[in-house]
Amino acid sequence: MAKSNNAPKNNTADQSKQQPLGVFVVDERQDRKFWTRVGAAWPHKDGEGFNVDITPGISVSGRLVIREKKQDDAQD
Repeated sequence: MAKSNNAPKNNTADQSKQQPLGVFVVDERQDRKFWTRVGAAWPHKDGEGFNVDITPGISVSGRLVIREKKQDDAQD
């Protein structure tokens, strides 16, 4: 798919205006699911993707889930 030159560019200033989504790794063990926050994601202005920042120094593998922040996630 070709990238349009007219597509809005996303930068740090644009990202700071939007509410980030939480990025989690979901690990399934013994019929239980463990969710670990591993970063944040910001939607692109054009609505066709996300920029994802993974927390430095951690290893990430498996299934990533991106969710809206809940009130109790505010301290993260």
